[in-house]
Amino acid sequence: MPREKKTTEQKPIPMDKRIKRVLDDSWIAPVYFNAAITELLNKFNAMNDEELTKYMEGLIAPTTARAHVKEIYNRLNNSE
Repeated sequence: MPREKKTTEQKPIPMDKRIKRVLDDSWIAPVYFNAAITELLNKFNAMNDEELTKYMEGLIAPTTARAHVKEIYNRLNNSE
């Protein structure tokens, strides 16, 4: 009796690996990434806690979200 072929679903590539691929494959991607982080930091700092909580859909506390983005910004700009 012939065996049935099992269809294997490919797992989605994790976000961090996709980001690394984009950064590795495109010479301009790091510039866009840096600009995006700068804008995100500015946006987060301009929002009050209630607005930021809603923006983050309640998944991350406003203080934590601001701290994470500021840390990324500082690391990108050698500000630490």
